[in-house]
Amino acid sequence: MERDIKNERTFTSFSDKLYFLCELSWEMLASNRMKLNYRDFPSKLTKMFTHRVKDGEALDHWRYDMMGQTMLIRDAVGNYSPAHRSLLEFFVAYKLAAELGVLAEDFARTTIIDCETVGSNRQPQIRTWSQFFLRERDSVKEQSLLAFAPEPLDILQKHWGGEPWSKAVLDLLVPMISREKTAITQLQRLLLETRNKSKEGLMFFAGNLATLLVLVDRLGLAGLDLSTTVLNSANLVGA
Repeated sequence: MERDIKNERTFTSFSDKLYFLCELSWEMLASNRMKLNYRDFPSKLTKMFTHRVKDGEALDHWRYDMMGQTMLIRDAVGNYSPAHRSLLEFFVAYKLAAELGVLAEDFARTTIIDCETVGSNRQPQIRTWSQFFLRERDSVKEQSLLAFAPEPLDILQKHWGGEPWSKAVLDLLVPMISREKTAITQLQRLLLETRNKSKEGLMFFAGNLATLLVLVDRLGLAGLDLSTTVLNSANLVGA
């Protein structure tokens, strides 16, 4: 990724490229669509980088540069697919840990260091994934990132409640989670927020959180009052 950034002109920062790959991977896995045609790229880029892509010429630069930089392979008709499915699962796990607000510092530094190089004199900020990457970009007003805050519960349910999280994503996710006590507390708080919510609204989100808590710490559910919580498809083996 660093080599590609040095050789091209569009993804000038590591965090931008990381963001693009995370969002693209999430869309592919969420829709079970392992191929994306080059004609779809402009709409994806415009959605992800609204404040950067403001005219057709800029969009062309982004599109063609992006085609040669991502960890994708192209077939004869212009469909792009991941070089290996595990790449998608890795970037999806990264996005999930960040949106839950529990991304370990070692992983978060890939974004934070990149932002600090801008030279802002402002204090580092705590921002959600969407707040940080969809903000108005201005090199003068840039703010460095201290850590990712959790997205609101309704956003998390919408993004991550549609189905049980796969074993592959969970296996990659667990080492990305901070081992600070605050991370466990954060996951517990999110789980308790799902109390008294309808099964239709939650879908699998609360069950996924419970599964993750047990994987991170087998005592992660100890002492919690989970009455009225819908732990749909939760795997509590070893809790």
